[in-house]
Amino acid sequence: MNNQKIFASDIDDVLLKLIPHCLDKYNLNWNDNLKEEDITDWAISSFVKPECGEKFFNYFSPEIYDDIDVVENSLWGINCLRTLGYRVVFLTSNAFSIGNIKLNALNIRGFNIDEKDYFETSDKSIDGSPIKYDWLLDDNMDNILSAQEKGILFTRAWNKKYDYQPRVNEWIELIENLENITNRILV
Repeated sequence: MNNQKIFASDIDDVLLKLIPHCLDKYNLNWNDNLKEEDITDWAISSFVKPECGEKFFNYFSPEIYDDIDVVENSLWGINCLRTLGYRVVFLTSNAFSIGNIKLNALNIRGFNIDEKDYFETSDKSIDGSPIKYDWLLDDNMDNILSAQEKGILFTRAWNKKYDYQPRVNEWIELIENLENITNRILV
């Protein structure tokens, strides 16, 4: 029996800078200067110009991943987890029918993800996930809560209002405190 611990990571805004990339395009197209730190809630369309509104989600297209940047130290963090013996899996929402575009974007940037460790799902809860994980790193508070105390919140402007622990602000903090964080979460 394999006792390898499974560390699940979200992709958007945990590994790849989706919102900043979309904001660059939005600001250019809508003559605005909206910044990531201005978005204090998950409902991002409420922060853009009213005439844009839900049209903002048109930026969430496969092409957005062509030249997207990597979250600082995320590749290093994933490699550290692997070196420490964790199986790292990637759970991502596929609400916009992007397909394996995210997998390809990560692999082009050096993440070397095997398809067996990549899952597109609308349900990251511990009960609904396609894989049972020991820990979930995510920036969406709803996903963290549905992880039933196995969640680690990755701080972003839209989740700062929540008083939740464990939480990390960056990948270096996660790796430096990994033993303490994972020991706090009952498995």
